[in-house]
Amino acid sequence: MEYAAILQDCYLFHGFSPEEIAAFVHKWHRQIRFCGKDEIILEEGSAADTFGIVLDGKVQVEKYDYRGNRNIFATLLPGQLFAESFAFSDMKAFTIQVRAVADSQVLLLGARDVLSKGAFTENLLRAIANKNILFDHRIEAISKRRTREKLMAYLHIQREIAQSSTFTIPYNRQELADYLGVDRSGLSVALHKLEKMGVLKADGRTFVL
Repeated sequence: MEYAAILQDCYLFHGFSPEEIAAFVHKWHRQIRFCGKDEIILEEGSAADTFGIVLDGKVQVEKYDYRGNRNIFATLLPGQLFAESFAFSDMKAFTIQVRAVADSQVLLLGARDVLSKGAFTENLLRAIANKNILFDHRIEAISKRRTREKLMAYLHIQREIAQSSTFTIPYNRQELADYLGVDRSGLSVALHKLEKMGVLKADGRTFVL
């Protein structure tokens, strides 16, 4: 199967052979979907009975508030799951949307189909636990009062994850502002001040703390 190596790196298929993965996908997948940039993969308000795995490209989990402001919850790369927390909960409909932010390919699966295979239970728990850690990181950052504090909290988390003072984040400036829940102009001011103070260096998506 073309994407066997990517799926083997996915938490859901931990411990499964390429042959077992191929057989499962062949029997149970709902759709292997090609998505152009900015195409909506899962819509807010649609039935929350499906989740997916990124096979190629990059997708974002996001939500728009009543004023039309975007909040980014996660950016996901090949091998990562999306919408699984909704699909395996009691939620009837998605309260978020999943959007391709680059030309992408995704594997869509039905929650009930996966639950019928008991061997996936431990892997699902691990995957959902890891996703919750990502959301905890966001909460830690956005819970700060000032834009500068939100930014520094986020960057310190990214440094810890990379285990290096030089690291690259998945967001451009507008996306980072949407992730942190701040104005882009305020974020730019905070970045400029921190660079002037010698706290950090920023070059596009690459930072040095």
